[in-house]
Parts: sequence; C-alpha cells; structure tokens
Amino acid sequence: MPKTRIRFTKQAKRVFGYLFLAAVFAALAFAPHFISALAFFFPIPLFRLAAKTPKINMLRKSIGYGFLLGLFIDILAYHWLIHTMMVFGHLPWYGSIFFFVAYAFITSFRFMIFFLLLFLRPFFRRKLATKNRNLKWLLTLTTFPIYVTFAWVLAEWLGWQLFPWHFGDLAGGNLVFIQFADIFGIEGVSAILMLCSAWLYGLFLYFIRLQNASLFFKIQRLSRTPAFVFLFITLIVTHLYGFFQYERWEQKSNEARKFTALVPQPNAPLAFSHLKTYAQYQSMMQNLVDTVVEQTRQLYYDAVLAGVYPDIIVWPESAVPFQSYETSLYFRSRVQELLQETNIPILLNDVSKEKGKAFSAMSFVNPDGQVAAKYYKIYLLPFGEMIPLGDKFPKLYEWFPEISDFSSGNAYVLFPSKEYFLLPVICYEVIQSEFIREFFSDTQKKANVLINITNDRWFGKSIESYQHLQLARIRAIELRRSLIRATNSGVSAMVYPSGKQMGLTPLFEKAKRIYTVPLIEKENTFFSVWGAWPLRLISFLYFLLLALLSIGIRDMVKRRISE
Repeated sequence: MPKTRIRFTKQAKRVFGYLFLAAVFAALAFAPHFISALAFFFPIPLFRLAAKTPKINMLRKSIGYGFLLGLFIDILAYHWLIHTMMVFGHLPWYGSIFFFVAYAFITSFRFMIFFLLLFLRPFFRRKLATKNRNLKWLLTLTTFPIYVTFAWVLAEWLGWQLFPWHFGDLAGGNLVFIQFADIFGIEGVSAILMLCSAWLYGLFLYFIRLQNASLFFKIQRLSRTPAFVFLFITLIVTHLYGFFQYERWEQKSNEARKFTALVPQPNAPLAFSHLKTYAQYQSMMQNLVDTVVEQTRQLYYDAVLAGVYPDIIVWPESAVPFQSYETSLYFRSRVQELLQETNIPILLNDVSKEKGKAFSAMSFVNPDGQVAAKYYKIYLLPFGEMIPLGDKFPKLYEWFPEISDFSSGNAYVLFPSKEYFLLPVICYEVIQSEFIREFFSDTQKKANVLINITNDRWFGKSIESYQHLQLARIRAIELRRSLIRATNSGVSAMVYPSGKQMGLTPLFEKAKRIYTVPLIEKENTFFSVWGAWPLRLISFLYFLLLALLSIGIRDMVKRRISE
C-alpha cells in the first residue's frame, strides 16, 4: 500500500514559517531567557505574512493565522500547562493535549483580531482615497506605524487571556525601556514597542529594495530614511525617560522609610492522595505546620542575630495546604506560639468558610493572635481553584476531584498597620494589571507595599514561576510601589518601585529570605489614576473614525444638510 504524503503548498510553508519564527522571537524574548531585543522583531514576520497574503477570505485566514501563532507561542512558552493538567488534573496525555489546543484557540483571539485589522488596512486606504477625494491628507491616518500600533492596542484590549501577558512583557529584560509602564501601564509599553517594530519593518523593506547595493551604501541610505529617524528618536526618548525614572525611583527607595519582612519558602507538597487514612493525613498536616513554624523561627533569630528587627512575617500561599486559622486547632495554636515568641504580625493563607462557601483567603494576624483583617481572593484560577460552570454542573467536581471548589471574594481590603498599608493579592491576581490598579485606586491609593503570595508548585519545576515573577514585576513599576512575592516553592523575590529585583529563591527547594522594603507614600503615577483607558479610548475612536470615513459619512452629512 503506497504511503500517503502530506504536501504543503508554498503559501502554507510561508504561513507556518513566518508564524513559527514570530513565536520563537516571543519565547526567547520572554522570561526566563530575556533576550529582550528580539521583542522588537516579533511582529515583523506577522507584517510580512500579512503583506504576502492575498486579501480574500480574510476572516477565515485571520482566525487560522491567529490560532497557529497562539498555538506556537503556547508550545514554546506555556508547555507547562500540559504537565499541570496531567499531574493535578489527572487527565491522560491525549486529554491534556486536547485541552491545551483548546486553550490556545480561546486565548488567541487578540492575534485573530490583529491579523484581521492588518488585512483591512488596504480596504481602509482605498475607501479613504475614493470617498474623500478632496481630503487626501486623510490617508496619513493609515500610515503603517500608526495603524498597526492602534490595531495592537485594540487587539490586546479585546482579546481575553487566562494568564494575561502583553507584547510589552517581552521587553521585560530591558529594565530601562519598561519604565514607561508608569504612564499607560504594560499596554503602553506594548504600544511603544509596536511603534518601534513598525519602523524597524520599514527599514527592513528598504533594505530589501537595495539588495544589489553594497552594505556601506545600504547603511548610508537607511540612516537617512524617515523610519530610521523616527525609530532612533523614539528609542532615545524612551530610554532617556527610563533611565531618569529608574534612577529617580532608586533614589526615592534609598531615602524612604523601610520595614523588614521575613519570607520562608517551605516547599510544601500539594498532593496527598497517597495517604490512606485520616490519621495519616492529620499527622502529615501537623508535620507541615511544625516545619514551616520552625523554619520561620530560625529565620527570625537569623535576622535578630544580624541586628535586624523584623516587622512582619509573610507566609506564601499553601505554606500549609487546606488549613483554616479559625477552625484548624493545631494550626492556630502553633501560629499563636510563634506570634508570642516573635511579637510581630503574620500574613498567612488559609481556607475560610462563610455561609457554606469556601474562600481562599489571606489573613493579617496580630501578635495577640487575633485576625485584624482578611482578604478573600477575587480572581480565582479556572481549573485550579474552581471549574467554570461548576456551580451549575456539580458533577464536574466529581470528575476532577483535585480541583478546588472556591467561591470568589467581592471586596478590596487593605491590611493596616501603625505605619503602613499593605495591598494583598493572591497568586495570579497579580498579573491582572487593571484589577490591581482598581484595587489600589478603590482603597484610596493608601497602599505602600504590594504583597503577593502564591504557590507555583502546580506547574512543576518549569519556567512558569520565572514568567509569573516577570509579569508581577510590572505592577511595581506601574504603581511605583514595592512588591513582596512570597512563594511556596519559588521564585520568591522583592521588587523595588524601579522594577529592580533582589533576593530571588531557587525552585523546589526550602529557602528563607529577609527583605528590607521601601515604603513609598503619597506619590502616584499617571497609570494609577487613569490606567490604560486613555490609550484604549484613542484606539477605539481611531478605528471608529476610519470606519465612518470609509463609508463616506462626510458626504452623507453634507447631503442631509443640503436637503
């Protein structure tokens, strides 16, 4: 029987080649590789592919190209999701791959939108030229760098993501460049990055036209093009701004009041299915409690012997899994013993129950053992802490018993102290840029420090924790507040308002850190007040204007007036 060969057309090879190249640029630019210069090149294969693609069946091609790009990026950068579904979701390998591909499709909508807008640019230019003959200058509205920048802003805004990352995050290795995040947030960094990429693409096209010229002649001519001039000016301005802001906030951090936080990393396990009896489970929990309490005691006395007097203890998410400070008696008694010995408050994660509902909570416990404040996690992790539609189809929790059944909180809560306010966020809430800004704004911008407790053990010994840290770090720059990241299994860290990191812990090891944290007061960023909404609004109005001009709204209005 003859073998069947899969034949790829020239166009198919071009599609796969360009999309895979863009995905490689994205994966290598992102954490943990941080080859951030490649971020500028990520859109160039997409521009080239859009230019080479016949403008027919644009919607179908946009969906296909967007899905393939998202799938390639997820394979290269988010492959750890398959491990999570297999190990903790108890799915077979083929089931995990199926859901991984489904995830890639659902979270690729922004790429689909972007490709569709790229394909529509010739249509807009043609309509503007024919419907507004006396206003040829309107064609400048569709100048390539301007058009693709607003297209990307709109696509990032409208495209849903489970683990939100933005184009600007790919430049995270360039700490000077991302200082711009304090103006329009990470979406603003994405816009500047896309603008630079568009001008870089213009240089690439010009370079191709001069293919028969000498290298010296090419460089000489390229340096005189508008694309080179605008790219050069943009890079100079953004880096000057970034350098100034970095130095400014480093100085402010040095001059600010400080407080000291103790952060143990217990590396506690997550799975307990191997335990056969409740007595074994109870013994295991008590051992975990004893371990993290003893680790914290040692950390406290290490600090005191070094002449440092701690102000607070921060335990990570799931330092002792499934325990409740109110109802788990052994857990509560050991924590109170620790508080009496150290005489400083503790932040801890526990499971709280109210009216038959379970919540993942962070509690601020005073030295006297009383809970002074409690925050219920608002953004729950789908398929980790809840199952979408699980309340309507409870059978789903029987099929996937490893997935928790938590309810979502509904209130922003600050943890007050005599001298500072702490803004608590649990796990992947910290990568939700607009959510953190609203939290900060709705609590009257009083927060001096962001506290992020998390447990990345779900994702195995992978690059996920480094990605999580990088995405969290942007919040410190956006709000210009220090960030303490306490993790169960790594990577724990402290992030300054400048974005500088210190005290990173290793993965899947017990560790302990003493962080001296600057307390920033009163000064707020443009982003903390307005968010990315001005940029989003401008992008929306830009495309609304293009659409109206393309259908000849100006002539329609004139006819109505003349009638």
